[in-house]
Amino acid sequence: MNIFIYLLKTSNLIKVYNNWNMKKLKVNYIYKKLNPTLFDVSLRDGLQGYSKYEQTLVTLETKKLIYSNICFFHEPKNIEIGSIVNPKVLPVMANSIELFKEVTMNKTELNQTNYSPNLYMLVPNKKGCDTAIQNGITNFSFLTSASNSFQKKNINKTLEETKKELNDMINEINIQQSNKPSCHYNMKLYISCVNECPIEGKISNDAIINEIIYYNKNTNVNEFCLSDTCGTLLFKDYQYIIDECLQQKIDSTKFSLHLHTSENIDNIRDIIHYSLDNNIKKFDVSIIATGGCSVTMDKSKLKPNMSYELLYKLFDEYIDKT
Repeated sequence: MNIFIYLLKTSNLIKVYNNWNMKKLKVNYIYKKLNPTLFDVSLRDGLQGYSKYEQTLVTLETKKLIYSNICFFHEPKNIEIGSIVNPKVLPVMANSIELFKEVTMNKTELNQTNYSPNLYMLVPNKKGCDTAIQNGITNFSFLTSASNSFQKKNINKTLEETKKELNDMINEINIQQSNKPSCHYNMKLYISCVNECPIEGKISNDAIINEIIYYNKNTNVNEFCLSDTCGTLLFKDYQYIIDECLQQKIDSTKFSLHLHTSENIDNIRDIIHYSLDNNIKKFDVSIIATGGCSVTMDKSKLKPNMSYELLYKLFDEYIDKT
């Protein structure tokens, strides 16, 4: 199948192409007013939502084209280029290091723009972290959650075991930073199941808050990404979590938000607008509609990632009301 046609069938790029010129002016206005920081997860969370057969159709060239379109149409500050995981679990991630090298060596050709995004790699364990460091990666995404069952199924570790391994990974990155002061290392921590676990069901808000407080107190991670794994996060729960964390003096600028959109757009609007009210301006987005943790969830229950179009729409509405 032609790569370009394949992409058009599996993403919302048609809409982007048809409306890009008009939307560019609006997007520039939004950035001027709100100054959000967008983190594109198309090449990681977007692709891992495909079935294993569909994943085999996604070649390195396909990924490079996805990357080029992300850069050309949206210019997000950060792009998650892939993850270092067992290819038997997620075949589509097998060439993540190769993609990173291709993008790094051919920025002008692939970006088609004058900007240079921060390239992140998701590393679920110390082995993956070491591989990333050896290959020159300086921006890392880590995984934890508020559910022991989810963590066991996702990365085969308990929450306590995860804390120990994350501590080892963070210490190693801190050593790298000390040895290479001219480089700037970034660490993003996904905290999954901030409302519901696909295995355990509803998670206590206080359990979620306790995980956030622990990592804020015991690590120097740059960013806590609150991840609505099941796409069921309600505004009242989100408001409670944020309010409690802010009362604990956690800097609001350390938070980011990873939503899987549902039919309840009013609820999502409230969450996004409350985030902006509290100076939370980091949001995960994707040009690929699929998303969610395919390792722990049935494919039929996966909900799409937040699209650029919907996020821009909600930003625009926020500007209009303020």
